[in-house]
Amino acid sequence: MLLRSALLLAAALSAFPALADEPAERLHPSIAADPLPYVLHGFSAHLGVQSPSNRFSFEAAVFKSALGDTLLTLIRPDDTGWKADLKGFTLEGYWHPITWGRNALLLGLQAHFDEFNVHRDDEAGSATVHQIYLMPTIGYRWFPFDAIGLFFKPFAGLGLPILGVAPVRLGAHLFEQLPVFPLATVIVGYQF
Repeated sequence: MLLRSALLLAAALSAFPALADEPAERLHPSIAADPLPYVLHGFSAHLGVQSPSNRFSFEAAVFKSALGDTLLTLIRPDDTGWKADLKGFTLEGYWHPITWGRNALLLGLQAHFDEFNVHRDDEAGSATVHQIYLMPTIGYRWFPFDAIGLFFKPFAGLGLPILGVAPVRLGAHLFEQLPVFPLATVIVGYQF
């Protein structure tokens, strides 16, 4: 899946003619992770590349998280008892309209391809949904040190579902998915 994500990232890069107008400098690759999936007994890995002019960046990410009853109850307080496992990958593109050295305001669009498996302790079995959604985002990429490539990328977005949003039935319980999916996190990474 990671190889497929990297190939899709390469295809996305070749589809943007604006990069052809960039100065003849090098692209800046990066690796990063979102700490939140690690807290949720999962993982996150991002591979990225930034244009030489610091005006565009692209990422591919894979992730897995276990969403317990507490987290799902925060999102859906009227419907308790659900647990979920989430895994998938994203393709992300960002425009940097305002830059300060290597730091930048990020306006982006993420395409999420997820597998969402819901289950309950009071019901046997589980139900799996494959989801696709687009997420417009706004964020900031901050390099706290001039001499090294460590960066932090706080961002927020709102997922707009395209596929896989029908209610999921498990026994006598019905899990109705949210019509939009809010997300806010901080990515930690290193740019080479």
